[in-house]
Amino acid sequence: MTDHIPAEVEQFLSEQILSVENLEVLLLLAGTPDQWWSATDAANVLYRRPESVAFHLDALHRAGLFNKYQDQAAIFRYSPGSEAITRIVAAVERAYRERKDSVIEMIFAAPPSISH
Repeated sequence: MTDHIPAEVEQFLSEQILSVENLEVLLLLAGTPDQWWSATDAANVLYRRPESVAFHLDALHRAGLFNKYQDQAAIFRYSPGSEAITRIVAAVERAYRERKDSVIEMIFAAPPSISH
């Protein structure tokens, strides 16, 4: 365990999170579970490029963490699928809030995953 970060958080970060921006997109949507987000709206809140946020929204959708609704433009909503995932994402959010530097170090230290 790194700097008192629970092992389940470390595992989730290494298996599911591509980058700090990816994590920030996840936490934004997880913090507003009843809201649908476009890439542009999320990018405006996160001060990121909409194209980059769209990539992360799609990646998290493919990982089973977001619902996707496609009309004129794709919009997404947090939808973890199980209480276990809800709990781990809450633990990840807590770790990021309390030990942001350690979480960022873990993300950068993780080997790139071809499965994402």
